[in-house]
Amino acid sequence: HGVDVPGELSVIGFDDIPDAARSTPPLTTLRQELFEHGRLAARLAVRQIAGETVRAPRMSAELVVRESCGPA
Repeated sequence: HGVDVPGELSVIGFDDIPDAARSTPPLTTLRQELFEHGRLAARLAVRQIAGETVRAPRMSAELVVRESCGPA
C-alpha cells in the first residue's frame, strides 16, 4: 500500500521466526523460549485437571530490535 516501514509505521512480530531476520526490512520481534513455555503450560494444565487452582505465570521474552521500528 505504499506505506514506508519504519518511516511511517513501525512493525513488530512475535516469536522471532527465522524469516523475521530475512524480511525487508528485518522485522523487530519478541523472542520467546517456546519449548519451555509449552512445558510450563502442560504442567499447569495437569495441575488444573487435578483440581488445583493455578495462577498465570509471567513468561519471559526478549525484544530483538531490527530495522522495522523507528521513532514516533
